[in-house]
Amino acid sequence: MNAKAKTGLACVCLGVALLIGALGLYQRNRREAMEAEAASMEIVAQMAEAITAEHAQGTLPPAEMPSELFPAEEPFVDTTMATMEIEGYRYVGFITIPDLDLELPVMEEWDYDRLKIAPCRYSGTLLGGDLVIAAHNYLSHFGHLMELAVGSEILFTDVNGGTTHYRVAELEILQPTAVADMTAGEYDLTLFTCTYGGATRFTVRCLRENG
Repeated sequence: MNAKAKTGLACVCLGVALLIGALGLYQRNRREAMEAEAASMEIVAQMAEAITAEHAQGTLPPAEMPSELFPAEEPFVDTTMATMEIEGYRYVGFITIPDLDLELPVMEEWDYDRLKIAPCRYSGTLLGGDLVIAAHNYLSHFGHLMELAVGSEILFTDVNGGTTHYRVAELEILQPTAVADMTAGEYDLTLFTCTYGGATRFTVRCLRENG
């Protein structure tokens, strides 16, 4: 076999190896996405059942601290959120996006392992009006986030059973290093996920509806 033929064979072998690797990565990501979808559906069902049961028993904790405990010149801003433990993880509630037919639990804290299970609170709180939620771009999580439009409705139900209504106010693309911009607090709710390829973050900014 001459040198040209050997080079051609090597290129073919390399191409086959890369194709097999890519297929394996696709299958792994698809499996993780399917597992995440099943887990999210089960967790939301458990959470809704627990909230209903606690309402019936009258055992839910108060939704917020009484304002009279804090001086008017120093308004209280809650830095925590009530949580519910399910299967070893703590959740702050679940998010509903009607336009995407999504209902997903939201974990109290984020890390890469938790993100494989459910969306996570990245920073902020409901009472603080600066809640930021991150999720993987699995199609069953935030993979369709870019299909939302200004005016789309988003709801967040906390573990006390209270539901807060939001409307999408702005869509933007941020760099991964733009942490200060992501958590600037100018919006009541922010959702974000990686764009495909992971180079940037697709970001949905929302404002709370009055009433």
